[in-house]
Amino acid sequence: MLELLSKESILSEYPLKKIIRYNHRNRLQDESVAEHTCFVSLFCLKIMSQLSLTHEQERQVLILAALHDTCESRTSDIPHDVKANYPEMQAILDKIEKDYYEEHWKTYIGDVYKPDEMVYNILKLADAYSVYQWVLNEKALGNVSDCIEEIYVESANRLKKYTGIINKLEKENKA
Repeated sequence: MLELLSKESILSEYPLKKIIRYNHRNRLQDESVAEHTCFVSLFCLKIMSQLSLTHEQERQVLILAALHDTCESRTSDIPHDVKANYPEMQAILDKIEKDYYEEHWKTYIGDVYKPDEMVYNILKLADAYSVYQWVLNEKALGNVSDCIEEIYVESANRLKKYTGIINKLEKENKA
């Protein structure tokens, strides 16, 4: 039977609205983690429309897209380059994330931690599209900083990488 959600449950992800991505980069326009999550979900739908997926895979993609950054309501956004420069942080972040999902999203923890390869790579591609979208907008607004060019090149490379992986998986699934 459906019950009303608790205040804590309702508010647990609300901070994502105020958490700004790329908070240590020169940028002309902010994007919140909540906005990013919306864009990732929309890109997942666009990607899935081109593929032959099962309903279960589609379900997992959308759950993963909706939840992929929710633990940032606890950790804030820690940018990709910071994580890359301090890999020892990953174990701590993994624990925080696991605890968060256990506390707030236990029903979907299997979808978050055990997606199949296609599901995982669709999310990674959608995430790359979201970054690419943001950086294209920054460039259109006139941001010519070195860090914007770095993000542009990195996101374009990620688009190629994950598109290639998905195409390979799709071909294998049809064989």
